[in-house]
Amino acid sequence: MAEEAADWRRRYDALLARHEAAEARWEALRGALVRLASRLALAAHGIDPRLDEALESVRARLRGELDPEALERETAALAALLRELAEPAAGGERAGRVSREEPPAPPGPPPAPPAPGGPRRGLLARLFGRGGAGTEAGGGELQALRAGIERLVEALPADAGLSSRAESLRAEVREAADAPALARVLAGAAELLGEAGRRLERERAELEGFLAQLDDRLQELDGFVRSQDEAREAAREDGRALDEAVRGHVEGIEDSLREAHDLAALRRAVGERLEHVREHLARFREREEARYRQAREEAERLRGRIDALEREAAGLRERLREEREQALTDPLTGLPNRLAYEERIAQEHARWKRFATPLSLVVVDVDHFKAINDRYGHRAGDKVLRALGRLLRGRLRETDLAARYGGEEFVLVLPGADREAATAVAEQIREAVAGYGFHHQGEPVRVTVSCGVAAFGEGDTPERVFERADAALYAAKAAGRDCVRAG
Repeated sequence: MAEEAADWRRRYDALLARHEAAEARWEALRGALVRLASRLALAAHGIDPRLDEALESVRARLRGELDPEALERETAALAALLRELAEPAAGGERAGRVSREEPPAPPGPPPAPPAPGGPRRGLLARLFGRGGAGTEAGGGELQALRAGIERLVEALPADAGLSSRAESLRAEVREAADAPALARVLAGAAELLGEAGRRLERERAELEGFLAQLDDRLQELDGFVRSQDEAREAAREDGRALDEAVRGHVEGIEDSLREAHDLAALRRAVGERLEHVREHLARFREREEARYRQAREEAERLRGRIDALEREAAGLRERLREEREQALTDPLTGLPNRLAYEERIAQEHARWKRFATPLSLVVVDVDHFKAINDRYGHRAGDKVLRALGRLLRGRLRETDLAARYGGEEFVLVLPGADREAATAVAEQIREAVAGYGFHHQGEPVRVTVSCGVAAFGEGDTPERVFERADAALYAAKAAGRDCVRAG
């Protein structure tokens, strides 16, 4: 029983550690949102006084004690205001997103300074606001803001009930062409984060309830062990008392034998002594039986409580396993996501440093993906990504990893493959995609990919190798796409 109590205590500590880790992840995510909201508020300052006030209200709400309902109201009001502010520019042509497919337009002349006494324009309003062409610095600021929001959206919890909304936000942030559009995405991210926070609170309450029950069971188990110790001590005391009583009666019989003058008197004395011994034995058996029944009933009751707790713990472990799988899975393609890639590449890098077996990366990017979305719609683009995910899974070994890195970009981890072998794998994938035969509503759609390859070498880190593979991918794009380059 003592070992069982120690085992339950270890399980309690493990569950508590998971609970604390979940809270730490939540706080890190909220911190990222606070930093982004602060940056957006600073950059957009001056576009409209109401926007300044709304963004500052969201910042204040995020910095304080988080109230998901209040945050949702704040972000809903912010989204409505952003829609209102965007209406005058709705008829204008929207700039496409900056990507590998379409480099940013060359910078135009800087906007004229505001007239004296006129309304003060904020940083984003001056750089790429309404009526002003963006400068090179402004384009960089917009891209930095987009990259930050994209990282936040990628880090949103992969809860099964929120994954579709998170995927929509990822598409929106890729298509956002100006500051108001990015602000709307940020408002949506805040709303989604609020919902994730409410779910986390419910899960935390459920976990705390389970831990409280577990603590109660542990206390019961400790009490049962103590009661068993007390019962054993009581039995030992009863045994000593019985032994002393029997020994005393035996000595009395011996004295009667020495002092008896006739047989009748001796018989009476021995009979009385034996009757006393029988009474002591009967009382001892009664107490032992009572202790046995009590211990058995207590053990059965406790066993039933522990069995119920075991079932509850098994359900909780299964749900934690499912939630971890969801957190590591891209909801659109079903492939591992960027977080899963980062975990796996860290493991493979450690293995490579220890055993020096070949290890390579391949970065795969869909060519002209924005054009596919623009011509056939985002559903068609999503269909292409899902099909590519299936194709990658079917072309790789069980020991390899294919992960969606973000947008239309995928990364392959190939343990045991050197630079030449990885290039051959990338070439096979490129040919398979080119010959796949994509269609949209009966119309053939040409889909190709470009690949960049890099292998680990002396002193390499995962970041350095990925940068080389990414640079090789740029070279493949520059060479006309639908090709493979190794770095």
